[in-house]
Amino acid sequence: MAIYFYNNWIPTLLNGSGLSQREIVTITTALPFGGVVGTLLIAPVLIKLGSFRTVALGYLCAAVAMIVLANAGSSFLALALCVFAVGFFLIGTQSALNASSALIYPPSLRSTGVGWGFGIGRIGSIISPSIAGVLVAFHWQPAQLFLIAAVPTLVASLTAYVLMTMLRKSGASAASSLGDAKALA
Repeated sequence: MAIYFYNNWIPTLLNGSGLSQREIVTITTALPFGGVVGTLLIAPVLIKLGSFRTVALGYLCAAVAMIVLANAGSSFLALALCVFAVGFFLIGTQSALNASSALIYPPSLRSTGVGWGFGIGRIGSIISPSIAGVLVAFHWQPAQLFLIAAVPTLVASLTAYVLMTMLRKSGASAASSLGDAKALA
């Protein structure tokens, strides 16, 4: 949900901040640029920490970056760096989640399970901008909106942690089909 919120609302929320249009475009571009860098750098972390531990930690870092962004004020440099960090952790972690989600399904259900996950995720692409639009109509400030976006991200972090713990306790039977039970941790 948070990815769609940031993609759709950053330019609008920064419009009344006193920043120039060029600065707003640069800040907005920092999100996907951070995501590209985060996606490229997450693979070694996945290998070192394991998939769901990486996802839990990545989403936690994304939520922290959102909280810092909410308190960044209207400084161009601070906003650009914070939005880059949000993209780095949020989009980079989403890439790790997409790759890791297949590990929880037996081989005969992997494509169906992952497909359903992507489908459910698309609900966020509809709901998130709509909720933000309602909150903007209620005159919520950008900092408040950046903070509220951290909530589903924290829930995702906690969910990945709980899933990791459950899979570890179950003997990692799903990973045994891949021959790597450690990948789930």
